[in-house]
Amino acid sequence: MPSYIQISNYTTKVTSQQGTSNQNYSDMQVIANGTTYGIFPLGAQIPVIGSGSLEFVIKAVVEINGVSALRSTYEVMKGCDTIINVQAGQVTNIVPTFEYFANATFPWIENFDGGVGDNGPKLTDSPCFCDSDKTIIPYSPGMGGKGGCLLIQPNAISGNGVSMVQTASTIGLPSGGVGIYMEFNYMGNIPISIAIQGAATSANGNTATAITSCGGVYPSTTWQKAYIQLTEQVSTLQSGLYYIYFTCLYDDLVPNNAAYIDNIKIVTAH
Repeated sequence: MPSYIQISNYTTKVTSQQGTSNQNYSDMQVIANGTTYGIFPLGAQIPVIGSGSLEFVIKAVVEINGVSALRSTYEVMKGCDTIINVQAGQVTNIVPTFEYFANATFPWIENFDGGVGDNGPKLTDSPCFCDSDKTIIPYSPGMGGKGGCLLIQPNAISGNGVSMVQTASTIGLPSGGVGIYMEFNYMGNIPISIAIQGAATSANGNTATAITSCGGVYPSTTWQKAYIQLTEQVSTLQSGLYYIYFTCLYDDLVPNNAAYIDNIKIVTAH
């Protein structure tokens, strides 16, 4: 008869240099005494072989690039290593605590809270499109009713219905297949698209690369968390320095187009 564990909640620890602790892990990978039992949704009762004190490693799983079918253990986050006493036929509830690996780096953090805890460039109206109608607006409050955030409100006039914001300066990112992720919170009634561009450097012949799509997120009436994987694009572009873009397109079928963005950070695996 197997023992069971159940994970319905979790916590995440961060330092003052790592941005928000808010996460949205969709599932958990469970390893017990060296045996990988698989990936399970939060709240599932997970059977494991054995009883008594077992050594567990629990890893957080996230949805990548806004696609529910693309789920992966979050490689910049340490697994929760713990010894748990389980009993055959009984369910033991676990609340794992996660934290980033000690060698994870944070080349960009933008909390929209007046610079507190920020690192790296600010966001600015993209020169690719005119923003004369001020469709990109600092907004308060941000997620959770605290601080600030960025409001994007495309309309039919400004920029031909396109509102685009980009980093005001470049961000240095490692190549060679190193895991690179961008996290951010969002809410709104229109999609948000993410893109990256390699700056003109000696690594790419002093010519800026094309703006390359990195996916995006769908509308949500409540604040959500997104994880955008940048590893493949950075490895392909090989520029060393990059601009990040957020774009919203005007939708004439949606009244009062609006998308809110908060708590942006880029995390690399080392």
